[in-house]
Amino acid sequence: VIAVVCQHFGVRPADLQGRRRTQSIALPRQVAVFLARQLTSMSLEEIGGCFGGRDHSTVLYAIDKIRSRMEASRPFSLLMADLETRAQH
Repeated sequence: VIAVVCQHFGVRPADLQGRRRTQSIALPRQVAVFLARQLTSMSLEEIGGCFGGRDHSTVLYAIDKIRSRMEASRPFSLLMADLETRAQH
């Protein structure tokens, strides 16, 4: 998941897993969190731990944010489907 998201958004794994909250990192991190939830059996706490020690409520917020954006934007929804497919392989 991390490799696919980093490749698409042009960020480093350390950026996704770090504490920084800049806009350039926030969206890729939220996408990675969403995909981690979809594609793994990890708990919210485990996912948060992988992404800079975030709280489970922050993980839920990221998932809701991506889900809302997918519902509002067909191109974004298609991008997410593509990333999910690539992350599965």
